[in-house]
Amino acid sequence: MSYGGEPGARRVPVSRWWMLITSGVGALVALCCAGLVWVVGAESDFGYLLVLVCVLLGLGVVWLAFAAIGLIRYRTFLPSVVAPAAVVIAVALVWSGAAQRIAWQVSRGALERAAVACEPRSGSSRIGVYTIESVRRAGVGCHFYTTGGFLDRVGFAYLPEGAPPERPAAETTYRHHDGHWYRFTVRM
Repeated sequence: MSYGGEPGARRVPVSRWWMLITSGVGALVALCCAGLVWVVGAESDFGYLLVLVCVLLGLGVVWLAFAAIGLIRYRTFLPSVVAPAAVVIAVALVWSGAAQRIAWQVSRGALERAAVACEPRSGSSRIGVYTIESVRRAGVGCHFYTTGGFLDRVGFAYLPEGAPPERPAAETTYRHHDGHWYRFTVRM
């Protein structure tokens, strides 16, 4: 016999339906959080990020209702901890920049091989974890346009001689990323 709440009160056994729904919501939240970390790390389309956030908000409402039922009716909360734990981990990975750093480390070798060849092309392809919309030669360097920009075009630039000097009101801006790699933004 287990007791909880008021002294002498019996704990209602946890129902199978509550455990199943709570576990399912936790698994779906964890899956959405993994997708969120991927989308941010791989700098995918903003639309995917928006969809994942909306799904997470909907799952959060369901989670809140079932966590309250578990706490009030069954006096248990541990199965309900999975969803907020997944959200905290995902937020930490995104906020700290770890998702972007991991994506870069995984993709760097493939991008360097592609930069050496720098074969101009258009149309989506994948290099590492990044979706590359187009590749363009720029002098001795190479520009890889990714899908991560919301309104502006963005990407990676391999510039062994360094970025061009900053000009006031320039359309394209560069910031150093790693080694001979720069992140660029083309203002639209």
